[in-house]
Amino acid sequence: MLWGLSVGLLARGLGRVDGALRAAFLRYQLPGLAFAAAGAGLFAAGRTADGAVCWRVAIFCREAIAPFHGWLPLVAGRAPLGLLAAFVGPQLGVHAHLALVADAVPHAAAHAFAWAGGATAVIGAAIGLAQTDARAAIAWIVVSQTGLVAFGLENASDVGRTGAVLTWQVSAIAVTGFLMAAAALEARRGALSLRDPGGSFARTPRMATAFLFLGFASVGLPLTLGFVAEDLLVQGSVDEFPTLVFGLLLATALNGINVLRCFFTLFSGKRDHIGEQDLGGRERLALTLAMAALLVGGVFPRAFVPPPARAAAHDAPGGQQH
Repeated sequence: MLWGLSVGLLARGLGRVDGALRAAFLRYQLPGLAFAAAGAGLFAAGRTADGAVCWRVAIFCREAIAPFHGWLPLVAGRAPLGLLAAFVGPQLGVHAHLALVADAVPHAAAHAFAWAGGATAVIGAAIGLAQTDARAAIAWIVVSQTGLVAFGLENASDVGRTGAVLTWQVSAIAVTGFLMAAAALEARRGALSLRDPGGSFARTPRMATAFLFLGFASVGLPLTLGFVAEDLLVQGSVDEFPTLVFGLLLATALNGINVLRCFFTLFSGKRDHIGEQDLGGRERLALTLAMAALLVGGVFPRAFVPPPARAAAHDAPGGQQH
């Protein structure tokens, strides 16, 4: 019910922007809700494996995993970025996966879903590099990161799943902050083109720093908690999916290049200044809190990552071990 309510609220907001955009969004999300309802019925009938597969398809529709990813770039291109952040930031589908289908999907289907998530991560990163609009480039970074999380959740390794869950939690903060920084810049400058450099770092240093740091945190580059999360994800996946791991490393590199390309284009290239202000007080406070959490997590990851499970070798009553 809450899943459907969130879809309805975003559809209502999109309807105020463009009715055709709302229709395109619902073409992806209504089938997802139908699969969720079918999965609930199958669960109730005792057909757990079939219900889990239906729910996984519903989650793919919700989280923009290929081939159900087309709605996110469309929405990101025209909708208010605040609406987009509110819908994609929490990644409700990830919670649904952990609560309902984590261990119920058949092995063969889980591998197929993992490949779909990995392919989404690579394809999203590659397409993002070809964009000439900042909104579109950022949207494909989000698609790529959601694919990375979807891949990790199908991992049989506890380390890999821990990395996927941590990547989900990092994305909730970093991607939302990244979208917030982009929205703040767009509110001051208008449409953000990536065709020619059009900014001045010296005039908006706080905004530029927040944009770059939160972009790096979103894609898991060093000095952030996102790097720890993706490192765990790679370590836990290398035995089960050795081929896909190389693709994930490629996706991370391409996303990092995309963030740098956006940063240099939007915050360098001009000596003059068109009058936009740097971050205001409330904007600075919100983005500083997000960056502080991600930076502290990168420096002290033990505070955020649960310790590895101990091997079953502790003393039992009577001096025996089990």
